[in-house]
Amino acid sequence: MNNFYGYNLGQLPGRDLPKVKGIESAKMFITMPDSRCAVFDEDDDVFYIIETDSSNFKSKIRRFRFYEETIEEANDAKMSQCCCDIKTQMLQYRLDDANAKIISQQAELSNNRQTQDILNSLGRFVAWAGSGSQAATVNG
Repeated sequence: MNNFYGYNLGQLPGRDLPKVKGIESAKMFITMPDSRCAVFDEDDDVFYIIETDSSNFKSKIRRFRFYEETIEEANDAKMSQCCCDIKTQMLQYRLDDANAKIISQQAELSNNRQTQDILNSLGRFVAWAGSGSQAATVNG
């Protein structure tokens, strides 16, 4: 038996979850006008969201399925995600370090090339200058 506010006897607020038996029972469930209410199916792991308009006609009934998730599964999923985040962060640090080393080695190679070019130019200059009379003083 239902009272004026749409609560089945034994399902008053704060006492128990509102329960129905299937979609047809959910369609007949009485609610307050212009409201939304969740009711649970006694026979299946589903619940229905019942929405009514200001005339108290059912404007929408949506069905949702749910399943039991143990705390260990939830913790395992969180731990797995945490481990993935840590691994990703560690790989990012290693990649950043490797990139810094590559940039440093490229700069060192560039400096070595410039030094070698300068020394080669000086060597050619000394060799050119040495072809004359000053070659004996330069080469000792």
